[in-house]
Amino acid sequence: MKKLTHYTLLLLLLIVSCAGYSDISPEYRIDTSKPIGSKIVIFVSPTSKEIKKMKAEAKDLESFYVAADDLNYYTYKAEEYLDKLNVPHKDTHEKKIKFMINNKVTEVDYSKSDETWFILIYNGKDKPTKTYAIDIDEHEVLLKQLTEPTSEPAPSPQ
Repeated sequence: MKKLTHYTLLLLLLIVSCAGYSDISPEYRIDTSKPIGSKIVIFVSPTSKEIKKMKAEAKDLESFYVAADDLNYYTYKAEEYLDKLNVPHKDTHEKKIKFMINNKVTEVDYSKSDETWFILIYNGKDKPTKTYAIDIDEHEVLLKQLTEPTSEPAPSPQ
């Protein structure tokens, strides 16, 4: 229920005002200031600046809002699916994220991508798999690995 309220609020903020930064609630936000070393799914969404740019480039604002509404719906359904599988997930607007990949801190940069709404599935050791909310169930095998206990603890970032 909290997630539904969160996304309803996010959509409302998106529609009403893109001039300010619509922050993610701290309980749902992942800390990207440190390398991520644990298994997790990360929902990446656009910043208010990116939304403003998309709106300016849109040929039809009504279509933009319909698409944003659809994206929020599929995101909600994807989070509901992950909750059912007991897969941990968080949100971010950041496009440059540091991960522990093969026991080394590696920054993965998605800032040059035209895509602003996507999902990263991170198994705690390899480069994250990029996907989309509508396709989340296609990664069921990988997602189930995120709930399995690890045989060795994830290395802590130095």
